[in-house]
Amino acid sequence: MLPPHINHSSYKFSVEGEKIFFSLGAIKGVGQSAVESIIESRNRVPGKKFESIEQFFEVIDLRKVNKKTVECLIKAGAFDGFGANRAELMNGYGKFIDRADQIKRDKEVGQVSLFSMDQAVQNEEKVVLEKMEAWPRSIALENEKSVLGFYLSDHPLSGIEHLTRIWTTGDVAELVQKENKSKVQVVGLVSSLREVITKKGTRMAFGQFEDLSGAVELIIFPDVYAESEVILKGDGVLIVSGSVEVSAEKESAKIIVEDVSALDNQLKKSRKLIFNLQDQDMNKIEAIKRIVEKYPGSISTGFNIYLKDINKTVSLDVASESGVSPVSDFFESLQTEFGTADFVTLQR
Repeated sequence: MLPPHINHSSYKFSVEGEKIFFSLGAIKGVGQSAVESIIESRNRVPGKKFESIEQFFEVIDLRKVNKKTVECLIKAGAFDGFGANRAELMNGYGKFIDRADQIKRDKEVGQVSLFSMDQAVQNEEKVVLEKMEAWPRSIALENEKSVLGFYLSDHPLSGIEHLTRIWTTGDVAELVQKENKSKVQVVGLVSSLREVITKKGTRMAFGQFEDLSGAVELIIFPDVYAESEVILKGDGVLIVSGSVEVSAEKESAKIIVEDVSALDNQLKKSRKLIFNLQDQDMNKIEAIKRIVEKYPGSISTGFNIYLKDINKTVSLDVASESGVSPVSDFFESLQTEFGTADFVTLQR
């Protein structure tokens, strides 16, 4: 993960621009020869910038930039500047390769195709990608992490951090300010986990745990590890409780883990879920209803609607036999639809 205080938008894995902000070679599956080939090819085109994805595939050496490399570049977002979303690119990038191969074969045998002579024909022969919905944010982020080792465009906790505060004693970054050996509870993700065998032959683990503010080391002794191994190795957001060990210089901290639980399990124990809207947000209600219906559950829902003209908030309960199941995927759907889920609150 990039340091949490750094703006993710300032980092970009790009094949089209004049400057590569972060080495393409840092992408898993993209070797040095592929990077050198991309840069060399880009330096040969006018303006030293790929104007289209068709041009990219026409000029690169497909022996060095193979299909696996292309897929890793797509997952990292390196083609985002060309207009197509990652789902469309992953589904249809083979069409660009086939087209580029055909053009190169024509050139090798000295043929001048209509494509190179007539603009109308050129437009007809351009690759048209099948329209597809963009990957859900969770899928896009998991793909980024699989090839980069960290989340780049966003973070899975972004948009729900206001919900998780009720289960924490503070952010990870605040742990160094805690009294040594004090009890703490944090919400976040396990970014790495290393299992070791003790002298007694039992298994314990060391992990890295992160939230939006930073990362902290977890020490999970055998008894706790035996109880929580499965959940620690999962992909979900976790609530970790334990005692904190703070260095004498107050520069670093570790958590001796005592308990691990899934955030989803705690979310399901909520009493009520409230959508907080302004009167100009009423057009959101249909989309909210659609998402709620996708995640039926026992938690009742309601609306707090602020009416600007009279400076009052009106509370409305939703009369329905079925409520909602406020799991992570539910909030992810809200995030995908509206760009945020910060208008939702939970009553415990």
